[in-house]
Amino acid sequence: MSFTGFELLDLQTAAARRRQILDSREFDLCVEAAVANLKEAPTEFVWQFAAREVWLDAKMAAEEGFYNPNKTPWTKEIQELPLRPDVREAFFMKSSRSGGTEAGFNILRWMPLHWPGNAGVVFPDDAQARDVAKRRLVDSVTKLAGGQVSDDPHDVGLSNLHLLNMLIKIGPSGAQRMFTEWWVRFFMLDEVEEHATTDSTTTVDRARSRQTDVTDSLLYVLSKPKKAGGPIHLGYLSGSQKQWKHPCPRCERPFAFARGQFTNDPDCRNADGTWNLQLVKDYTFCLCPHCQGRVWEKEKQSMNDAAIWIPRDMRERLKGMDGKPVPAKPGVESYHITDYSSYHPKVTWGELRVMELMAFEIQPSRKAQVHFTNNHTGAPEEADIVATDSDSIAMLVAGRVEVRHVKQPDGTEIEERVTHGLPGGYSLAYLQGQFVARLPFVPTKILIFTDKQKTYLKYTVWTLRVDPRLPGQVESHLIDLGRADDETALRENVLQRPYFVEGMEEPMYISAGFSDSRYRGQAVFKACLSWHYQLGLQIWPVRGEGDSNSRKKKSDDQEETKSSETVRGRVMRFMKDTCELGEIMVRYFKDKDLQDELNDKLHRKPGWRLWLPNNYPAEFAAELTAEKYDKSADAWVHSAQRDGPNDYRDTTKMLCLWLLENLNIMLTALGFTPNAPTEDHLDEEKADAENQPVETEQRQRDYTLRPR
Repeated sequence: MSFTGFELLDLQTAAARRRQILDSREFDLCVEAAVANLKEAPTEFVWQFAAREVWLDAKMAAEEGFYNPNKTPWTKEIQELPLRPDVREAFFMKSSRSGGTEAGFNILRWMPLHWPGNAGVVFPDDAQARDVAKRRLVDSVTKLAGGQVSDDPHDVGLSNLHLLNMLIKIGPSGAQRMFTEWWVRFFMLDEVEEHATTDSTTTVDRARSRQTDVTDSLLYVLSKPKKAGGPIHLGYLSGSQKQWKHPCPRCERPFAFARGQFTNDPDCRNADGTWNLQLVKDYTFCLCPHCQGRVWEKEKQSMNDAAIWIPRDMRERLKGMDGKPVPAKPGVESYHITDYSSYHPKVTWGELRVMELMAFEIQPSRKAQVHFTNNHTGAPEEADIVATDSDSIAMLVAGRVEVRHVKQPDGTEIEERVTHGLPGGYSLAYLQGQFVARLPFVPTKILIFTDKQKTYLKYTVWTLRVDPRLPGQVESHLIDLGRADDETALRENVLQRPYFVEGMEEPMYISAGFSDSRYRGQAVFKACLSWHYQLGLQIWPVRGEGDSNSRKKKSDDQEETKSSETVRGRVMRFMKDTCELGEIMVRYFKDKDLQDELNDKLHRKPGWRLWLPNNYPAEFAAELTAEKYDKSADAWVHSAQRDGPNDYRDTTKMLCLWLLENLNIMLTALGFTPNAPTEDHLDEEKADAENQPVETEQRQRDYTLRPR
């Protein structure tokens, strides 16, 4: 083959170019990259590497020594994610003592030798970023990076760590440099709930934008939650929703630790019924949700050793803000851990139980409850749960003075003091059965409501009157509450109790009320009829719809009729029943509707007003707030084990029921024009009720507006 002069020149030029390429640094780098790609992927997990190489000194941990993955075994799977190509994102919704941050740092320490690529670590603010970088991150990363550390001292800083094969940026959530002009293989967002956000984006969104073109990237987001719908909560919902489940030492069925499972024997109470916190701390145990067997903290170690992450199946998946189960996104793992699994000495089961009792029962406060829920159970404040807290209850105290700062036209502010309710307030008439004070007002009526349990019954006594400052505005004041052994003790010690009024010689007495008949209904029927016949009291049994007892098939001797009064648009049913003393009319009500009505009153919605004395017991407030409304389930929920008793709440519901049935009758008798019902179909119900002579006669007979 022969070449022309020009062809030969082209070949010589191409050969020279090849020699130039082969001798270049660029070619060397390409060869190194190709060889690296031919190597097997690392088979050593991050936590295995950390256990062998990562030394934690006093600046980094409470105890010096090599990193021990067995102290936080639930973080092992998180430290295996870089070797899983199917996972792109991980959300760790955690409690305060979980080890999630150290797990992320271990990934950064492992990366230079096993998974090189740009990495970013984002903290809530600059001060925290610099502090953590100085104490826990920069030195440990450079020591374990092998020959990848640059000789230039300017390459190693608290905000930028330039290694030969990767760049690590450390900074606050508000720093633009963390989310612009670079690609990131591993992004760690620590305490994301505290991060700076805008109206349209979060740091999670901005971090994702830096990983779009990286095929093997990992976004690791961790935080204690705050409110439902926050970044970590939404991230957890979007993923696999894994739970750290331990096998029960009794039945061997796995379960995840949760707040409502931990309790104490009654022996942990003092003689006066208060908790002995030292005994609580020493004798707290966990009840297995499957077999109800007792599990003690000494068994926690072995349970953690055998525990595994188990995702929720579709039937168990948590619901999103729209009330629907959130499907798992491909490539997203999510985890939830509580302090109940922790080995930290300050979060033992006993310590956690004491904190729980202080926050929810002994000294209940919304702030303490939210702190316990977020920090120790790793759960968000449930925005879809409507609950009344102790602070809201305190707003119902009559005579409460609110200080307002009113801005004047000239820019100055003046202090304005507004009194809510009865000026000067008032006290309970009786406390624990002992006379306390006279009433500073004349009641129109005194009512009692009782809630029967197996070994006792609780009662509350309320007054009704029209506010003299607001004609037609009915007010109800709590004046008495307590516990009785049975109906006989209630009759002897409470029902005939005199209530004294300032400026009046003659006392006033209880004249009407309701008694819950869900438990031992026949005994309640008999008691109500005996009180009516012997004492002239109009106290009648009630029963909530939706309870198993109230759903029983109507017997042949039961007669149902309608009332013209409605509870949130639904008809309250009246049904005749019998006992050995004769027939009695039982009021049936929709519990959900009555809960809604009570919730309105506790939050001071328009209508009749509910007021409390300045010395109401903490027990009353705790029971009044024991039930919560779950929007996603459209139901009121209560767990006696978790939330304590709700007896006083039940009696206060009966007050709402009495007024819903009788408010207009009472106002008419007092010469006021009652508010017209708003339901369009109410006239039809009234017409139906007029054709029920038994009911009409019963309502006229049951209630009087005159003091006994």
